[in-house]
Amino acid sequence: VLGVDEGRILNRQDRQRTLELGARLDRQKRRDGADEAALDRQLALARGKTVMVDFYADWCVSCKELERFTFSDPAVRQQLQHSVLLQVDVTANSAADQALLRRFGLFGPPAILFYNADGKLLPQRAIGFVAPETFLNTLRQWQG
Repeated sequence: VLGVDEGRILNRQDRQRTLELGARLDRQKRRDGADEAALDRQLALARGKTVMVDFYADWCVSCKELERFTFSDPAVRQQLQHSVLLQVDVTANSAADQALLRRFGLFGPPAILFYNADGKLLPQRAIGFVAPETFLNTLRQWQG
């Protein structure tokens, strides 16, 4: 599982830590700055796999609800098991965080974007809290 945290891109070469997403999704941390180019590198590394990009912030109540109720749902976890999961932590609301939000036309978290295996950003999005059943429908559309 790859991600972006506190304005930083995460990758597999760095120290692993866990994020509580119900049953806990693993993620790893790298401290080199979360700019658009760094996110693009992570997306390029994921080519050939579907990618979910989750915009998150520690202060975001709906983000916490997604973690507790939606991402912890066994059916959701199963549906995501073969996808690359990237998390953009915009808690700091830094200039880099704001640039990433603007790039995708987002006002803030939570927002979930989807890429197909060819690296194309898809029109399906989840904005705000989404219940597990509704999110599963979105995942099925995304994954075809």
